[in-house]
Amino acid sequence: MIAETLRAHPRDVTILALGPLTNLSRALRRDPSLAEIVGGVVICGGCAHGHGTVTPVSDFNFHADPAAARHVVREPLGKTVVAVDTAARVALGFDVIDQLPDPFSRAGRLFRHLLPHALRAQRQWLGHEAVRLPEAVALVAATNPELFERSSVCADVETAGELTAGMLVVDRRQVRRGLVNVELVTACDAVAVKDCILRGIAAAAAATE
Repeated sequence: MIAETLRAHPRDVTILALGPLTNLSRALRRDPSLAEIVGGVVICGGCAHGHGTVTPVSDFNFHADPAAARHVVREPLGKTVVAVDTAARVALGFDVIDQLPDPFSRAGRLFRHLLPHALRAQRQWLGHEAVRLPEAVALVAATNPELFERSSVCADVETAGELTAGMLVVDRRQVRRGLVNVELVTACDAVAVKDCILRGIAAAAAATE
């Protein structure tokens, strides 16, 4: 499906990768020419500052398939990486419940059912007073890139480390040894991104009344 879509719309499709990069890696290995016709890739994954989720330095998406993450990061195609520790700056707290759509729509009913449970679980198990939704932040990075700051970096992914498999490695030396291959999201307008997410939820509710 990835290959057929890209061939049907060369250079017009941006892939939003919200999970492990296994499928995208397989598509590129099967047909390397796809790298020339993809419009771009926005990746939710990696940890820019070593604040991991599955391990101290890696998140689930990269840790689940480090080889695929390395392959895609190394591919010569335009890609933006929204690291999960950067995306974590956007948080939804208990105050968001009052901003959710009314429960008469399917989307409103779903969010009003799920979010309180998620908030309580975050408080009970992690001591957090808010939930982080890096996938939603990555979606906003694809649709509203002006809300984000980026840095062009040389990056790679560790695949073999017992403690570091899936770690996003950014070369921050003054004299880099490799070529720039990633646009790394380094900061965002957290208030504006949060507003985009809430407006998206409201739009979903309006469409499911």
